[in-house]
Amino acid sequence: MANKRKFQRTFRGASTNQADISLQYKEVVKRLEQKYYNLFCSSHLIEGDISDELKRYMYRRFWADGTVCLFNIKHTNLVGGCQYAVAAYDMYSEPAAVDPVYINPDTKQPIPLVPQTTQVVNKDVVIGWYQRNHRPVYELVHSYCSQLADIEMVINTNLNMHKLPYLFNASNPDMANRLSRLLQRILNNEVAIGVSISDINDIQVLAPNIPYIIDKLYTYKCNLENELKTAMGLNNSGVFQKASHTLEAEVESTQKDINDYQDNVDDELTEFSKRIKKVLGKDIKFKCREGLAEDNNQVEHMDREEANGNVYRDEH
Repeated sequence: MANKRKFQRTFRGASTNQADISLQYKEVVKRLEQKYYNLFCSSHLIEGDISDELKRYMYRRFWADGTVCLFNIKHTNLVGGCQYAVAAYDMYSEPAAVDPVYINPDTKQPIPLVPQTTQVVNKDVVIGWYQRNHRPVYELVHSYCSQLADIEMVINTNLNMHKLPYLFNASNPDMANRLSRLLQRILNNEVAIGVSISDINDIQVLAPNIPYIIDKLYTYKCNLENELKTAMGLNNSGVFQKASHTLEAEVESTQKDINDYQDNVDDELTEFSKRIKKVLGKDIKFKCREGLAEDNNQVEHMDREEANGNVYRDEH
């Protein structure tokens, strides 16, 4: 653990040690996942008969499991939440009975408020999902974050390969100090420097024939992030904007995809809210906070046929 902390303090993006590279990759993936977890939590507002603790718990369950089980806590007016295991299915392959998980995964101790017997769905408890596919949000985000981390690692590698160092050949300490001072004057942007021919011959600059592809990699990274945001129903431009404007057709197409993904989530959560009201008698609403994108860039109004013809032909 001490070596890990030392590495995190001293690492500057370049290493020949495989363990260092693996650690950096994991840290990049973790950072991206935390970013999208925050965006995920901000996309929908949970309102109604629910505590702040349960709100945060529901976000975590939707993120990690894609589903959550809600129940009325006995002798109170509160709603509780837990994970569950399916005990029986109905004729539509939907959960008909569940066994609540009443053991705290952190403390390994029973949670007294969680039911410890098999519960009938839509009678004793209500279960809900975040997406129509009933999959965890993390599953989607992790896949994209792994790809994005790969791109950032390649960008870092390409950047390090373009750090062109000065090399000098010194036969003694005095010569090394003299050449060091000379290089420092060059790095200080002095325009007139007196130097002997022998010193010039002893200084070299590494200039590998490596193409600069950071701009292309960054464009690819932005496009991939926009793709992920669209899949999460989050507003984005849809493409990496190379100019100060986007085409109306592009904006409309991207917004339609975003709206479709938002509807996928909203419909599932609306049905969940109705079941909560019917079975538990509590009002819990899920409000989407993602409205129409507010883009400060100019949108160029152009005929669709012209957009699909002239513009894309010019770009390619």
